[in-house]
Amino acid sequence: MKSMVHQIARWISSLGHPILTIPAFAIWFEFTHEPPEKACLVSGLIVGLVVLPLSLKTWLGYKKGAYSNMDVSNREERKRWFRAPIIMMLLLTAALYFGFHDLPLTIAVGAITVMLFAFKLVNQYAIKASLHVGVNAYLALVALSMSNLLFGIISAITLVVGWSRVVLKRHTLAEVLVGALMGAFFGAIAAHFMGF
Repeated sequence: MKSMVHQIARWISSLGHPILTIPAFAIWFEFTHEPPEKACLVSGLIVGLVVLPLSLKTWLGYKKGAYSNMDVSNREERKRWFRAPIIMMLLLTAALYFGFHDLPLTIAVGAITVMLFAFKLVNQYAIKASLHVGVNAYLALVALSMSNLLFGIISAITLVVGWSRVVLKRHTLAEVLVGALMGAFFGAIAAHFMGF
């Protein structure tokens, strides 16, 4: 029974990984708010500039033994890991603003970038806040400004992801709660400035 619970938690944790949920939300957002041609270009930019390079970096780091798991959940390993996604997200923010003049998505991605930096600082000096939960809580708050149903779905996903992180012993309950609070805080700010 315990192994089945762990297997379920592992699947949930993988599906709720920020490397999947951030681009999935951004691509959904683009295809529901922009013309298809622009949505395709922006989606390609997100995948090419962030998802693929960051996935490859994390996978290679794991294979070489620099990271003990694909979640980079070891606090010391995570300190080194944060640099790459912050740089990639800064580049994506600049490309969205200057290349596509997509202000709502630029604000959303820019806010996630600032949030990543805040997570880096909290991880370094205080507690290993759950980035899985933080990102999904962020997306839930951004979704609230667009759809109550979408907010409810992403909030439920966030709760289940939080459960999985505790079950897998990747985080304590306190680390999950801190991640949720940080994500909700930055999500509320992004939603306010996105103007929906």
